[in-house]
Amino acid sequence: QLINEIKKNNKYNSMNFKMNVSLLGLIFKIFGLSNESNQLFKNMQLDLSQTKSKLNWKPPFDISESIRESVWILKYLVTGSSGFIGFHLCKHLCEQGYEVHGIDNHNTYYDVKLKENRRKHLLEFGNFSFFNIDINDLKSIKSLFKKNSYKNVIHLAAQAGVRYSLKNPMTYGESNLIGFLNVLEVCKSYPPDLFIFASSSSVYGNSNKFPLKEDDFTDKPSSLYAATKKANELLAYTYSDLYKIKTVGLRFFTVYGPFGRPDMAYFRSEEHTSELQSHLNLVC
Repeated sequence: QLINEIKKNNKYNSMNFKMNVSLLGLIFKIFGLSNESNQLFKNMQLDLSQTKSKLNWKPPFDISESIRESVWILKYLVTGSSGFIGFHLCKHLCEQGYEVHGIDNHNTYYDVKLKENRRKHLLEFGNFSFFNIDINDLKSIKSLFKKNSYKNVIHLAAQAGVRYSLKNPMTYGESNLIGFLNVLEVCKSYPPDLFIFASSSSVYGNSNKFPLKEDDFTDKPSSLYAATKKANELLAYTYSDLYKIKTVGLRFFTVYGPFGRPDMAYFRSEEHTSELQSHLNLVC
């Protein structure tokens, strides 16, 4: 009956609708979600998110903060939200109606304006919040986790680039090792339902075996960057085993698309092709 009533009265900005959504969410939380009700609740979340206004409303009945957070809108944390993959992931989650918190320090590895433009696009969503935090800052990360109940934590923040690691090794130790360990430590104290992290295909080293498989030998990394990503996999496995944190690691290969990183090979190839074409035009 409650589902039918909400379907009839699509007053997305009214207090009655908000209360009905929260009551409905509480019912779903206690008794489980059917396929129909799950899709309905997701659609309502999406409609609410597209109002582009922060929803600070809290239900006028006494329920714990943890239940209130999980009932209202599923909340995701994405580190490295202004990075290429992080940006597209946050955009997708926001479009699905989830509440998304993104953190990034906008380092100068490549043009900061590109990262700022990605963030600007994400802030057009009312269900996206940005926090300028460096993952080396354990205190700030702890504070963020303490104030929020994250359904999933997706850790993409890292110092990228194989060649850059030869010139700036300490940066990789700080971000990819200490920063990664900081995130794991906070997840231990405030465990999400799922922890997802970015590894890299570089862990396979100079393997000539194709196709590559997840269980292939990865103990001979050919760069410092690869070594830090292999270390991430080992740290994540250890924390998952010790503290029962459900964990998934993704070994990304070359990822490309709109708002891509300018240091990636396909961008450099395009630049070289353009330079060659200009040279040929001059010769002709």
